[in-house]
Amino acid sequence: MRAYADDIVYHITNKRKWEIITESLETYSAASGAQINNNKSFMIPIGSWKSTEKINNLPTTNKGKILGMIICNSFKEMIETNWAQTTAKIRRTMYKQIYRDLNIFERTWHVNTFCLAKLWYLAHILPIPKKIYYDNGKSQ
Repeated sequence: MRAYADDIVYHITNKRKWEIITESLETYSAASGAQINNNKSFMIPIGSWKSTEKINNLPTTNKGKILGMIICNSFKEMIETNWAQTTAKIRRTMYKQIYRDLNIFERTWHVNTFCLAKLWYLAHILPIPKKIYYDNGKSQ
């Protein structure tokens, strides 16, 4: 289990583990009054457990967004999807700045705040695919 504020991610490999977690959550809900928001919850089957059935009314999907990252049931797809979306978003952000009258300090601040922070966050979690190294800004 991984948790950040009110976001919780469980790594479940079979239905029995889900039943154990459900029991724990029901106990917690009864004691605290807190409940799972099923409208914002989903399951991504990963590894040997490729079940597509709904469990406790939670939909099963191949992709989902958690803490700004797209999580996929394929690690390769997760790397490619996140890096492609992040670099495309940075290109769009930088392109908008071309015509602004900014001095070197303002440009540096913009790059550090809006571009490098996103790249460092993603690079901290996922390896950089070779395509990103060799792209050189050719794709838009």
